[in-house]
Amino acid sequence: MVKIVYCLLGIFFVLLAVLGIILPLLPTTPFLLLALMCFSKSSDKLYLWLINHKILGKYIYNWERHRVIPLSAKLLATAMISTSSFILLYSGTIEFSVAAALSACLLIVLAYLWRFPSKVQGAAPLDRTGRERLPETELRCK
Repeated sequence: MVKIVYCLLGIFFVLLAVLGIILPLLPTTPFLLLALMCFSKSSDKLYLWLINHKILGKYIYNWERHRVIPLSAKLLATAMISTSSFILLYSGTIEFSVAAALSACLLIVLAYLWRFPSKVQGAAPLDRTGRERLPETELRCK
């Protein structure tokens, strides 16, 4: 029963992630990571499908394999968080102390985000999809 719940949640998170690709304010990667976690607890087949997916897999492969966040994603997150903080602080729609507390939380998120590497260190070269290209010797059966 628990595996079925995790599987259904994983499918739900994948659907939200796909919507996040289309809708600008809905995040994609966090929902894919949640789906990956759910699939890891429920279905090896769905887990492998998601991590190897031609479009969705590139969002999570380097995180899952190496704990790497691309520089472009860090810069985009920094720009979005900075803009949000500026609007919160200076729009006057909410009390300044609340806006300052929210901005402080967003800065903590940025600090956490920037502590991860931006590139895979010492790994195989990447192919055109951003995944590791294994040398021929590793592809052969032993």
